[in-house]
Amino acid sequence: MVEINRMEDPIIPTSVEDVTLIDPEIQECPFPTYDLLREEAPVFKDPITGMFVVTRYDDLRRIALDYDNFSNHRYSNDPEMHTPSQQIAHKMFLAKGWVPGKSLAARDDPDHKQMRSLFDDAFRPKRIAEIEGNVQKLAYDLIDDFIDDQECDYVQQYAVPLPLFIICTQMGAKDEDVWQIKKWTDAWIKGGTIGLDEAGVIWATEMEIQAQHYFQAIFEKLRVQPDDTLLSDLVNNEVPGWDRTLSDSELHAEMMQDTFVGGSETTTNAMSAGIMLLDKNPAVWQKLKKAG
Repeated sequence: MVEINRMEDPIIPTSVEDVTLIDPEIQECPFPTYDLLREEAPVFKDPITGMFVVTRYDDLRRIALDYDNFSNHRYSNDPEMHTPSQQIAHKMFLAKGWVPGKSLAARDDPDHKQMRSLFDDAFRPKRIAEIEGNVQKLAYDLIDDFIDDQECDYVQQYAVPLPLFIICTQMGAKDEDVWQIKKWTDAWIKGGTIGLDEAGVIWATEMEIQAQHYFQAIFEKLRVQPDDTLLSDLVNNEVPGWDRTLSDSELHAEMMQDTFVGGSETTTNAMSAGIMLLDKNPAVWQKLKKAG
C-alpha cells in the first residue's frame, strides 16, 4: 500500500501586514494566506508588486462578469508600456522569433467570445470523448510504472506527465519531446517572475524562442497537411467574425500561455494540491484507501 510522506507545515502569516504573495515560502502553499486575506483583506494590494488580489467568490464573479469596468487587457501586449525586462524580451522576439500576440485570456469581448468559439469547436464534447480511453490508459500506465515500488514522486511521476502527454498528443508534439516541452513551460513561468535579473530574462526568452521554432514547424506542416489533432483545427479554422485564421504570433501565444501553461500546469498543480490536502487531512486519506 502506497503511503504519503508527511509534508512540512505551510507558512501562515500572523497578520495581513506580513503578506506578500511573491514570498517563495508562501508560494509553496498559499492556501492559509488566502484564508487570512478572505477574512481580513478580501481586496488586498500586494506591497511589493502593487497588484490587487481579490479572494472572495462573489467579488471575483462580479468582476469576471463586469466587462465594462474590468478589462483582461495586459500591458505586456503594449510595447510602449513595457518594463525594462519586457523590453529585452521584445527585442529578442523581434530578432529571433515571433512577438507573442494576445492570448485568449488577455482579450475582451467581442474578441474574446469570437476566439473562444474557435476553442469551443476544437474542444467540442465529441472530440474530448474520443480521447477518454487514451487518458484512462495513460493514467493507469503511469501508476503501473511505480506501484510495485510502494512509493513515488507524485508530481514528477504522475501529476506532470498525465496532462502533459495528453496535451502534447493533441498539439502534434512527439512523445520523446515531452520533457523538453516541460523545460520550456517551466522557463516561461519563471520568465514572468517579478524581480528576475537580466540574465534570467534572456535565458527564459531564449527558451521560449526555442519552443516557438519547434511549434512553428508543426504549424507550417498542418497548413499543408491538416490532420485530426486539436492543433490542426486551431491552425486552419477561421475565427468566427474575424474572417481569418490565427496568425503565427497568436498561435505562439496560445501554445505557451493558454494550452501548455494554462492547460497542463494548472492540471498538474490541482492534482498536486489534492494530494497535499490528503496529507493534511489523514482521516479523509484513510477513508479513500478503504474505498479503494
